[in-house]
Amino acid sequence: MRGLLVAERRLCRICPHPPQPVREAACRAQSADGAIVEPLAVALHGVSLSGLRPGDTVLVLVLGAGPIGLAVAFWARRAGASRVVVQDIADYQRERALEMGAHDFVVDRDDPVGAAARALGGPGDIVFECVGVPGLIAQTVNQVRPRGTILLLGLCNQPDVSTALPCSQRKCGS
Repeated sequence: MRGLLVAERRLCRICPHPPQPVREAACRAQSADGAIVEPLAVALHGVSLSGLRPGDTVLVLVLGAGPIGLAVAFWARRAGASRVVVQDIADYQRERALEMGAHDFVVDRDDPVGAAARALGGPGDIVFECVGVPGLIAQTVNQVRPRGTILLLGLCNQPDVSTALPCSQRKCGS
């Protein structure tokens, strides 16, 4: 348990935040329990920020089938998304994504934008970027409908060059 608390203190030095959202885990929690809580919490926070509400007819695209992307699919489906599609560059998480709540799983390196649009039935109303590699911010802009919502949950530790023109033409928010 102390390992988790030390990690929280280190994070507080890097990313100061008010203490209210921080909760101490139950004494029975193991480090592995804490490891799964983080991607679930990041995903839940992202879905909450998206404005997704039960009963909405919303097409959700999730870029990336890692722990955060799969958790976004889980929460988006439970929050009421009418269709959830997960897109990745490899097929090995397909079964897990479908088990987590995705309606479809797309792998297409040649035409990722077109493949996702075909699976969704159009551009996404909400697109979650959950990978954090250069180039995906620009790709999300091409995958969201005009005036749609983009949420960047992936942590890119390299510069990612993107032009504002495509985003301003689509009037997307993030």
